[in-house]
Amino acid sequence: MEEHKQICMDEIALEGLDGITLESLWFRLQDRKPPFRLPIDEYSKPFVWELITSLHQVKFYELPTARPPITASDGAKEFSEELATYVWFDQKAEPLQMISDEAKGIRGCSGTYHTRQDITSEVRPENGDILSITEAEKR
Repeated sequence: MEEHKQICMDEIALEGLDGITLESLWFRLQDRKPPFRLPIDEYSKPFVWELITSLHQVKFYELPTARPPITASDGAKEFSEELATYVWFDQKAEPLQMISDEAKGIRGCSGTYHTRQDITSEVRPENGDILSITEAEKR
């Protein structure tokens, strides 16, 4: 289970301040090298979601508009040995802005840093009732 947590954390972290949508995470886990040892299907997604919500260093955000899905063609990806994953060149991303949030000690690039809504307390409330994978995917 720790290996699965680390792989998920790596994939989330690779996206920097913009983070990753669940749809994109499923896509990346399916095409990962070394392979993710679980198939990404209706049975494994709730398990992976539970792992992700247990990672307390991960925050959850709702974007002002849905991010377009990753689309892939063989010519649109290149395997990065350093990152141990594919880098996608055809994903249409929002224009990035340099972020330097001194109050929070955060620096990086993001297209939604100032417009996204932190919903971590709704996803992972203190009472322990984690938002369901079904509800998370709707958001």
